[in-house]
Formats: sequence, C-alpha cells, structure tokens
Amino acid sequence: MSLSKIAGVFLLLTGCAGTTPRVAEVSHRTITHTINAEEKAVFVRDPASRIRVEPQALPAGERRQEFFVRWTPATVGAVRFQYRQFNVPNTVREQAFDAAGRRSTTFRVHGDEFLQGGTVSAWRVSLWSDTTNCVAEMRSATW
Repeated sequence: MSLSKIAGVFLLLTGCAGTTPRVAEVSHRTITHTINAEEKAVFVRDPASRIRVEPQALPAGERRQEFFVRWTPATVGAVRFQYRQFNVPNTVREQAFDAAGRRSTTFRVHGDEFLQGGTVSAWRVSLWSDTTNCVAEMRSATW
C-alpha cells in the first residue's frame, strides 16, 4: 500500500473518530484544606523559601469535591453528572449542564450536600443530544 493511501485511511479514521460523541476525561479532587496534598511540596516544604505556610482546614461551607469533565464534539446538547456518596449510598444525586457549544465543565459537590453526604463513592457522566437521547457515557469502576 502506498504512503498516500495510508495517509488517506488515517485521515478518514481520525475524521470519523472526531464526530462520535464521547466522554474524553473525568478527573476529580477533594478540597478540604487551604493547601491540598499536591501543593504541599511547593507551599509547605519548599527548601528554597524560608516562608512556611501551614495548611488550615477550610470552613465547612467551602469544603467540596470537584469533577472536571471533558467531552467531544462540541455539538453535545447536555451533560449529566450522577453520583452516590459514602454517607447516603442508596441515594443517586444528579447535576446537569447545558453544553451549548462547550467541551468541558466542572461539577461541584459542596456545602451541606458534601458535609452530610460525604465524598463521592461512585459517578456516571452521560452526554445527551437532546432530553431523550443519551449518546455516550463514562462510569466510575464502582458505579
């Protein structure tokens, strides 16, 4: 097979992959202190600086868990984030986002919901073309 044919097949395959709706990424972090674990090396134990900052617990209303969600393509109509929490395992909660040309958003579980329900134990992100057509989804291993 010639190089031009291989390049043509590659372009065809990558072009098709770009139009299929899919959840590309779901990442999360729990924020309970002014300095999180991944920031401690810079702010608490930095050997180049003589300034030391000790992490402080955030006020109860500011503690949260954030889920960054990225999807493709931008033609998705809505994104739904469903989740269960450790303290209320039989309750499925949901947040929705009108995608309107966007490709990412951050869902936040915070305030009383986070304090009473605890951290998220399982989640599912689904992409919707309209209110009735789910076109893609990604689930946590515990869903």
